[in-house]
Amino acid sequence: MSMFFKTISLLLLFVSTASFFAFDAFAGSRQTVRADKSIIEYDLELPHAEKFPLLVVLQGSGCESMAATGFAQSLPVLQVVGFAVLTLEKPGIHNGNVSGGCPKEYLERNTITQRVADYRQVIAQVRSDLNFQKHWNGSLMWIGGSEGGAVASLLS
Repeated sequence: MSMFFKTISLLLLFVSTASFFAFDAFAGSRQTVRADKSIIEYDLELPHAEKFPLLVVLQGSGCESMAATGFAQSLPVLQVVGFAVLTLEKPGIHNGNVSGGCPKEYLERNTITQRVADYRQVIAQVRSDLNFQKHWNGSLMWIGGSEGGAVASLLS
């Protein structure tokens, strides 16, 4: 195969992959406010599909950002196979924050009860979004590790 055809092939692969990972305007990093006026940070990533299930990923009790966990590296694969993926940060943890220690807000506010309330609030907000409703197939699934598994069982 000539260098010209290899270059064209790679370019087409790049363009088709880039369009495959295109997301609607209601995807990405977002925030919502708890009743006490503190912020919940969450991320909603969508597959390039007409209809999709929602997979909620719940991490364990550590005080690092979801983006800093090893599991976060596999989230794009879930999108490729057709899942919308929702992740939340715990109180005091900020998206992408790689912590050298646990923030004060995390130590004071991170409880299973608070995490359950946060997930319920965010899921209700996401489900009420009219753009999301157009594409969501109605399936809601949970996957949690360690303490995230306990939170998932309380949400079920």
